Amino acid sequence: MSGVVVTALADLTVELRGERGPLVDGIAAVLAGEGARIADSGASGLPDILLLCFPLLPHAGTDDTASRLDAARVTGEAMAARGRGRILFLLSAMAGLPARRHAAYSVGMAAALAGMRVLAMTLAPNVL
Repeated sequence: MSGVVVTALADLTVELRGERGPLVDGIAAVLAGEGARIADSGASGLPDILLLCFPLLPHAGTDDTASRLDAARVTGEAMAARGRGRILFLLSAMAGLPARRHAAYSVGMAAALAGMRVLAMTLAPNVL
């Protein structure tokens, strides 16, 4: 063995956008452990991988689903023009199974899921 460690994500940039918390931090740590460079939103130019996290739990505040989807679309179109890229969406399970006591949140997550699907259909096969 030459002592060289080859990692699956060596020299790829991962941009973190959206909600932050233990789950996103854990994913970022795993990706960094595989050699990826982790950058906060807008700090890295065009990333190789965009990790976009929507609120995973219902909470009070403004619904910025549309602006997050638009930002993902803009980044995805730039990735498609480059010929490669990945967008990872983290969504609540309420995107597919609404909760009666969290109707507005459930609608927002369903919209995010539908937006993700449209992006996938629009940008594939270069951006997955």
